[in-house]
Amino acid sequence: ADIIFRLGIADLEPWWRSGWEDSLVVKLVDPLMLKIDPLLGFANPHVWMDPNNIINFTNKINNSLWDNEPLQSNKWIFSNNTETYLNTLDLLLVEINNAKSIFQGMKLVVNHPSFFYLFQESLLNVSRVATIEKGEGQEPSAKDMANVITLMKQQNCHLIVTNPQRETENIYEIARETNSKIAILTPLLNVDVKWNGDDVTIENYTQMIEYDIWALAHPLDPPPILDLWLIILIIGISVAIIFIIGIILRRRR
Repeated sequence: ADIIFRLGIADLEPWWRSGWEDSLVVKLVDPLMLKIDPLLGFANPHVWMDPNNIINFTNKINNSLWDNEPLQSNKWIFSNNTETYLNTLDLLLVEINNAKSIFQGMKLVVNHPSFFYLFQESLLNVSRVATIEKGEGQEPSAKDMANVITLMKQQNCHLIVTNPQRETENIYEIARETNSKIAILTPLLNVDVKWNGDDVTIENYTQMIEYDIWALAHPLDPPPILDLWLIILIIGISVAIIFIIGIILRRRR
């Protein structure tokens, strides 16, 4: 490839090969975009969840294509496409601002810190009480879950945000314990979701953010779980019925 565009954030691009440095490599993420996440104590890497950063990415891509000599014949196509997409992102920011009032005063717990930038004050302005996972692949311990449950009860927090890429059993357990609902958002594309009753595949960035806004406003109850005593009761009744049927059959003989 003549040009390779990448985020340039360590550990987020396992596909990257150092030998590709022979091509022109453009890193899209400016270090100033990275913000310290107070729930983590270090920079949160999910910068693409802020459309303002995508605007910067788009301009950087367009400028790089304009400056590439072999692609000069297409530069006006690049510019027109860039202008169209920037207008789309501007409209998306308007949608986010209009939705902000829906979530006023909302407090929630996140399963994974993917939505830090979307939830920040300048966008949806949602307060995160805690994160269940501290990092990629770091499953919470029993103590971690107990701490989250205690904190949610103290903060009167009754919403958990997770995403389809995460395990759900821990989420269900915490939600049941705290009488909370679950909102399923996604920070990634090519994900199948249930949107307003329809099965939808998230195919582009603006669709993803619009879905996330909708999903946050339409959380779900955790699936019910049969109580242990109810299970014992059902088993007991079944055994009793079998016993009675056995007695009746013996008497008929």
